[in-house]
Amino acid sequence: MEIESLNRLRLAARRSNHDARMQTLGCTMCIEVVGRRGRTMKGSKERLTGAKKAKRSWVEVASLFRKGLEESGGSGGAAFQRETATNSGYTVGMLKRFVVALNFIESLPERTKPKPTVVEASFTAIELIERINRRNPAKAREILGTLGQPGTRVSAIRKELKNLRDEVPLEFNPHPARRMTLVSAPVPRSYAASARRMREEITYEKVEALLPKLSGPIVVFHRPLGVAVAPVRTDAIAWLDENYETADGFEFIYAPSSMTETLFSDQLNRAVVAATFFRRYFLVFTADSDSRFPRRAIDILKLLEAGTIGVVELAAKDPRPLKPKDEPPVPDRRGMLKKICPQGRWA
Repeated sequence: MEIESLNRLRLAARRSNHDARMQTLGCTMCIEVVGRRGRTMKGSKERLTGAKKAKRSWVEVASLFRKGLEESGGSGGAAFQRETATNSGYTVGMLKRFVVALNFIESLPERTKPKPTVVEASFTAIELIERINRRNPAKAREILGTLGQPGTRVSAIRKELKNLRDEVPLEFNPHPARRMTLVSAPVPRSYAASARRMREEITYEKVEALLPKLSGPIVVFHRPLGVAVAPVRTDAIAWLDENYETADGFEFIYAPSSMTETLFSDQLNRAVVAATFFRRYFLVFTADSDSRFPRRAIDILKLLEAGTIGVVELAAKDPRPLKPKDEPPVPDRRGMLKKICPQGRWA
């Protein structure tokens, strides 16, 4: 009996030692994985430093940024994006556009992929084709087949995308005469929602392209997550610093010829209040808005002496008919922005 008891004690001791060794090994492996992840994130950020100035390949930039995003994950993702944008010289939005284009190319069957040299030289064309692919995959494949050939122009691809966008929802048709002849029944809600999303997408892209002229150097341009407090109405924000303290606000306004004066006045009233939280504030009239309304907005803003509010008219040859002044808003609520939108997210 004593011998059996001793054997059981020895066996239990061996199991305990084995479990302890396995636990230690598991902890060591976890530390190694976290260490590798941290080194990868750091490596991605370092390798992207000065990428824009050095004119690095957009494919390489997209690949490194995507890898860093995958490795960062969770709460570290936002910090990685901000730091990478600052280091690389690109906005976060631009880096994400690179990734979308690269994902699209990588998703294609090998036989339809353009040559690497063509891909390297054709970011704008590929981005446009990716957007065409969302609406008409057959047309996208057709254009892909011509990429890199003489006579294939970005302007023609952009026109194809515009034609597709114009065809989708009737309500989004920017030509009043055509709208009157086509719309003989109420527009289905699904079409109206599709038109609204498409309009916002187009407007966001156009504003992002104008950011160097509107805001100058920025860290992040995005649509904040969450729900804004009542008086702060804004569709997008351009942050000027990594601490999310100073920003420019952008309100997208769709002003068709049928817009009532009451609705137009309400939007201007909200803008005047929201502008007090930002360095500059822009009323962005969509490309399919009636040109009367940007002019009306300029007259009213001048009358109110709302100097920090600018007007952007996307359909005009000069999209900046009213530039904001470099002066504090009245009243000045800029110090409150960090409280109501901490770390770029509505509180």
